[in-house]
Amino acid sequence: MNIEVGKWYELNNGEKHQCTKIKGDGFYVLGGFYYHSNGVVLWGDKDSPRSVKRELPEEVDLTKINTPFGLLSEGTQQRLRDWPHGLEVYGPNGWTEFQWRQCPTAPIPDVTYRAKLAPESEKMVYWLNVYPDGVRVHQSKEEALRARDRECIATECFECDPDGSNPTIYVEETE
Repeated sequence: MNIEVGKWYELNNGEKHQCTKIKGDGFYVLGGFYYHSNGVVLWGDKDSPRSVKRELPEEVDLTKINTPFGLLSEGTQQRLRDWPHGLEVYGPNGWTEFQWRQCPTAPIPDVTYRAKLAPESEKMVYWLNVYPDGVRVHQSKEEALRARDRECIATECFECDPDGSNPTIYVEETE
């Protein structure tokens, strides 16, 4: 195996790192450590915990890329081009928003692009007044608080994903 800049590797200790650069002395860098081209950590052997165990398949997290576009694999380059949630480009002022149509010569091989995080899905939110004999559901906190009466034990906020998964309940007021 020969290490390549832009590819991801799993180490013997289970850590996963992207090869980010080649130092002037011919060593590769993964996770801040120096490596020989065969994946052996500097001053170690192939069985050292920090030596490379294997190259990882091409499922790079597009939001964490820190490698120039020209050094990415063709598959990763295409995934960046197709990313529907927008991109960021690294420049003199750090990461800034970028769109392919802003630069007709893009992508530039020496420039680093990464994907913007996908927006979180809209949560469904319900407000509940809890009573000894059951629950009454309301569309807003204000509505739930207006509808409270002496028998109400608590007002809670219930939120979940549109499919009902990932439910969370917050107790807003308790008597």
